[in-house]
Amino acid sequence: MGARTYWRAPVPPLGYSDGPTNNTAVLTDISPVPPVTIPAIWELGTRLHITAFGWITTGSTVPTLILGAYLTPLNTAITAGAALAVSNAFSPTSSGTSWPWWLELEGEVRALSNVTTPAAGSIELQGLLFMPATLTTYNAPQAVPATFLLKTVTFTTNVPQNLQIGATFSATTGSPSIACNHLNVELIG
Repeated sequence: MGARTYWRAPVPPLGYSDGPTNNTAVLTDISPVPPVTIPAIWELGTRLHITAFGWITTGSTVPTLILGAYLTPLNTAITAGAALAVSNAFSPTSSGTSWPWWLELEGEVRALSNVTTPAAGSIELQGLLFMPATLTTYNAPQAVPATFLLKTVTFTTNVPQNLQIGATFSATTGSPSIACNHLNVELIG
């Protein structure tokens, strides 16, 4: 194969509206709309870069929260997808109203799907999650995923899929809520 030119650009359509607020104990897609659909254009070595941020509100009693990125087949619920990189369950700071959070992930495709084994694709993905300590400061960042062994994930590379940000509270005590205002997904190389 001859020389190729590679570009770095966000995957359209670009979000223009905040995602829905999650205040439940169920995995919920909180991604901005419209959804980010990644076509079946993966190659070995393709890098995936994800930046997401939004707000979180908590009461004086705070349940744990799990936050992460998911690849989901088109027209299906987020629970039908592959968890690309997900935080450990953690307790956000209590008594915060519309405090900012930030998630940054990067990965590289290590294997591709084929006709006989569609879920044989794999990506190594890791990053950092910054959760607020106060309205203007963050706690120490936490690794996402939490351990090095969880960084390799299998997924299907030969069908288009939606990339979504998902959130799950362990309970609704204290009326917690979280939303994603921004999701940027880039395929590199």
